[in-house]
Amino acid sequence: MTYLELTLNKFNGSLPPDMGVTLPNLRGFYGGGNKFSGPFPTSLANASKLVDFDIPQNSLTGTLPTNLGSLQHLQLFQVSANHFGSNDLSFLNSLSNCTSLQILGFSRNAFGGRLPSSIANFSTKLIWLTLNKNYISGNIPKEIGNLYNLQALYLSQNMLEGSIPESIGKLLNLQGLLIYNCSISGEVPLSISNLTRLSVLDLGGNMLHGRIPLTLSNISSLQMLNLGDNLLSGTIPQQIFGLSSLHILYLHQNHLTGQLPYQVGSLKNIGQLTIYENKLTGEIPKSLGDCVVLELLYMQDNLFEGNIPSSFKQLKVLDVQLLARIAKDVSRFKKLRQLTKPKQLVGMATPVMNIMVVEQSRKLCEGANRPEAGILKPSHGFLWRNRSKRHNT
Repeated sequence: MTYLELTLNKFNGSLPPDMGVTLPNLRGFYGGGNKFSGPFPTSLANASKLVDFDIPQNSLTGTLPTNLGSLQHLQLFQVSANHFGSNDLSFLNSLSNCTSLQILGFSRNAFGGRLPSSIANFSTKLIWLTLNKNYISGNIPKEIGNLYNLQALYLSQNMLEGSIPESIGKLLNLQGLLIYNCSISGEVPLSISNLTRLSVLDLGGNMLHGRIPLTLSNISSLQMLNLGDNLLSGTIPQQIFGLSSLHILYLHQNHLTGQLPYQVGSLKNIGQLTIYENKLTGEIPKSLGDCVVLELLYMQDNLFEGNIPSSFKQLKVLDVQLLARIAKDVSRFKKLRQLTKPKQLVGMATPVMNIMVVEQSRKLCEGANRPEAGILKPSHGFLWRNRSKRHNT
């Protein structure tokens, strides 16, 4: 048997521990979306012709073996969304010997321990590396720039610390960089602006400080930018609002000051904008009403003053929380309605407001649903479309 396709069924039980011996000619095993449990078959290293091993979304447990480096033809190794876990990541060291690797998926398990610098020695053919939603600690290796063909790098929801290395700017093919909800500190590296193919840049929920780099405006393909829930300061660069491709912009829960630039109205495709819990001042720009596809706008807990711009009549259905002094303005906007009872914020001499979409929950803003799946997701459809090409190599 050369290929075994079991994807998206209801198979259960454990994988045969001797499958690497009994199936010596195996090139592809696809078992994602089942109910397999038990340990990883350590004999798999004997299947020396193996190209693809794809078994995400099961209930496999235990550790991964350290002999996988003997699989010299391995191109895809995907074990995301299982119950693997240990504080020993030495199996990653062995995979650096697999010089044909293109896709590695370890997300949504319980792996712990320090991230080894050996990940920077993975195959330069690697395009997909996911380690998100584990318990991995340590720093992002400064040699990460060696993986110059990477298109997706997901390290989010771990215990990573230290700064983002400047060498990240060498990953010129990167389309998705997600390092949210870690303990990353330092400044946003200027070299990220070299990644002109990025669609998603998500660095939210860390301890980044300093200013928002003006040069992020160089990433003209950017569709999502999340810098929320950090320690960023200074003003919001007006150049950011020149990114006409942006659909999502999260800048909430920082220490940003100054006014919201009038250029915000240039974001014609923006659907979600969050700037709440900063120290922004001045009036709300009338140009915000030009963002006609806007569905979620969180602005509360700032120092804004003035009234709701009349241009907001052009916006989609929004819920609005207002102070008593301007609650009467709601009647002027047929699409707006008051969300909660007005509240007075201490120290505010002038009104502030909070705008939210009826259909959206706050979880969207806080990162429960991110567009990870939209970028080269190695779903079964993605793998199927690419199998024939890989198997002919």
